[in-house]
Amino acid sequence: MPVRVGLSVGTKLIVAIVLLLALAIGFSAFYSLRTLDSLARSYADGRRSEHETSMQRETALVVRNVVLTAALPLSESNYTYLQNLAANTVAENRNLAWIVVADSTANRVVARTDKSPPGDTLDDALSAQLRQNPTSNEVRWLSDPKNPNLRLFGSNIVVNDQRVGEVRGSLDVSELEKAKQVAIEQGRKAAKDQARNQLLFALLLLLIGILMGFWQGMRISRPLEALSHQARHIASGDFGTRAAVTSHDEIGELAESFNMMAESLGVLVDEVARKASLEREVELARTVQGLMTPPPDLLTLGPFQLAGRCEMASSCGGDWWSYRQLNDGRVLVVIGDVTGHGMPAAMIAASARGAVESLSLLEHKMITPTVVLLAIDRAIRDVGQQRLLMTCFALLLSPDGHLDFANAGHCFPYVVQKRTVTESDLTVLSVRSNPLGSADPHINAGEHRLVSGDVLVLTSDGVADRVNHTGERFGERRLRKLLASRAAGDEPVLVFRDGIVEEVHRFAGEAPSDDDMTLVVIQFRGAAVEPRANRGAAA
Repeated sequence: MPVRVGLSVGTKLIVAIVLLLALAIGFSAFYSLRTLDSLARSYADGRRSEHETSMQRETALVVRNVVLTAALPLSESNYTYLQNLAANTVAENRNLAWIVVADSTANRVVARTDKSPPGDTLDDALSAQLRQNPTSNEVRWLSDPKNPNLRLFGSNIVVNDQRVGEVRGSLDVSELEKAKQVAIEQGRKAAKDQARNQLLFALLLLLIGILMGFWQGMRISRPLEALSHQARHIASGDFGTRAAVTSHDEIGELAESFNMMAESLGVLVDEVARKASLEREVELARTVQGLMTPPPDLLTLGPFQLAGRCEMASSCGGDWWSYRQLNDGRVLVVIGDVTGHGMPAAMIAASARGAVESLSLLEHKMITPTVVLLAIDRAIRDVGQQRLLMTCFALLLSPDGHLDFANAGHCFPYVVQKRTVTESDLTVLSVRSNPLGSADPHINAGEHRLVSGDVLVLTSDGVADRVNHTGERFGERRLRKLLASRAAGDEPVLVFRDGIVEEVHRFAGEAPSDDDMTLVVIQFRGAAVEPRANRGAAA
């Protein structure tokens, strides 16, 4: 058996563990880095939002001071003081980018600082919001669409519940954005440091995992290699090799199972060899028995046409039949059925047929059905030792239609005589004796006269005893009715025989046969002769 070259189970296990740990470590490090970076961003955004809110509150206080201070000068049109007020306010608050004071009565800007937007009037979205509530001095906020680092603010200047002006300005939050970026960078640095430390620790765990995987892989692969070695021995036919059981886990159980399998296979191979030898012997016996039985072809012997068919329930059976044409023109036909089936029954049947063959060497005028049955009884008595019995029926057919017969416990044969186109008479050759091989070998005989066209039907009990799937027998009554109906049709012998067999099989269906089945059909086609007295009984 060729040995495949490839990675061992231990190596595969180590590689799998290393890849699994590496993936787990890489994913853990990536996830930790992303998590820490996200936390740093969230923290920086929160701090920036808090600082911006604080700056807006401080700026709102400054704006209120400007509103209160500018109210009186604006009502008196003292614009010079307002210019100084705006300049000083921006100078004292470094986060203020610019301030503008406008006179609502004159609808123009009366004071402004550097970096303020150009124009003599204030007419934008924030001014529109302030005019919607002219008596409120609440500070309104709006993001600068031109600069994301600036926050626009504005408030009405109210004197005696009347809007007299407007303060506008811009808050610079660029320092907050810089502080946020610094915080994010610091968080990233801390995350990288943490990821580096985690990676170092993970690499240590990976090294430990590799060592453990190597140890466990060797611990698993060595017993498996031994089992593979034993499997090759088993495949080559060596069932004596045993695997060493060194552990109590699944590998140990597998080794014990291999040992039990090797022992069982050794026994099984011996059994298979013996069974194959027995099957060859049985097949040979079946072949020999098949050669001993006449072929299922139509036989024409003088005025008689004869056709037989024998079906075994197993490889070998106890049913048999034979014929001999004697030199005086008579035809000897013998049909037998050994109790049971199989090899012992086939041996008894072979002995009986041998007795018939031996009789053919005698003077044919001395042969009678009774002599034939007594000879068969003598042949099988010592072989069967009264444990295997045989029913048998022997008959001698004369060319003039006269027949002599003797019965040793066998099924009664039937003589079917066509009377009209649709009707037939059925006669039973009812002579009864004990089976052959029993303690009492007494044989009873009888005779009958056939007329031209008569059909003689010999069967074994396997025909009437055939059962279907419900356990119902085919039975003698159904067999008689079938014989009468088919004989009325004047069918050829082969068609007559095969039609009966097919009808029995159709009745049984898929039910298995438990007994051998033999059917022999003989038709007399000789000239009509005046009948003599006979001892056959009418059905």
